[in-house]
Amino acid sequence: MRTAPVPPPSFVTDLTAYDPSLRVRWGAHTERWIIERRMPPRNPAWTAERPLNPFGTNARARDLWAGWREGYVLVMMVHPDVLHWRLVAPALAESDLHQAGSFEALNRKLDAADAAVEAERERTLQNWSAAHALDAADALQWGFGHRVATAHEASGVVPSDTVIQHPDGFTIRTRKGAHA
Repeated sequence: MRTAPVPPPSFVTDLTAYDPSLRVRWGAHTERWIIERRMPPRNPAWTAERPLNPFGTNARARDLWAGWREGYVLVMMVHPDVLHWRLVAPALAESDLHQAGSFEALNRKLDAADAAVEAERERTLQNWSAAHALDAADALQWGFGHRVATAHEASGVVPSDTVIQHPDGFTIRTRKGAHA
């Protein structure tokens, strides 16, 4: 059986200086560093974090059960290559209730981050919808024999088409005989 890796002593020192109730341990099943917070057994957060199955249905659940049994709840999991205080500290501070000041402040931060992600998704959807609507309109107009503007000449222009280079940089093509 392999022995678990030991975290760098400097990292452990920095972590306990940041918050004495935090610890770092190796997750044998996930093969990740697990940063956990000590919780009293009657704390609602501790009881709410209880894994459903002590044997776990996946590697993460088995690692969480091991910490929960000892009175710890997950704060974050860290890839073995990035267990450096200068990389972990900002992520810890970002999700730390004590740094945020209150539950309301932390919730506002999380809501703002969620709103930014949602706005980006909406922007992506709008851009995709607009691009596909314009492509569909161009295909429809081309099917009816009308002029269609394209970004460059290599987009399906055949020698029999009438081609006009517009001064703004796009190409106007007209199907042969459409406007004869």
